[in-house]
Amino acid sequence: EVMRLLAQVVDEDYLHRPDVFRRDALELTFQLLRQDHPHLALLIQNLIQGMPLMENGESQARQALHVRMSRLQVTAICLALSHQGETVASPSGNAAPDFARQWIVIWALIRDWQALEASNCCD
Repeated sequence: EVMRLLAQVVDEDYLHRPDVFRRDALELTFQLLRQDHPHLALLIQNLIQGMPLMENGESQARQALHVRMSRLQVTAICLALSHQGETVASPSGNAAPDFARQWIVIWALIRDWQALEASNCCD
């Protein structure tokens, strides 16, 4: 019962902080950066392999990870994702059939990283 109540507190307060990312958002960021920005992808991969907020908590808390990075690293991730978004949205004629969905996902990820960048959570 105590763990359930603790998990609810974590869910309500902590999971909405800009320096807490869901594991799947970090995995998507890693996949998008892996080919063109391997050094940034490695930073993300190291975060993914980190300890979740709660080992035994609710599923949301188990999938959430605390992100600590320098502001410069976060800015580089935002720029790299923006470049990826431009590539997906380019009118080259050979865009992926689901380019609109990809662009929306990239845009949402950029917003998450920008929130981290704008917060006082960066080193």
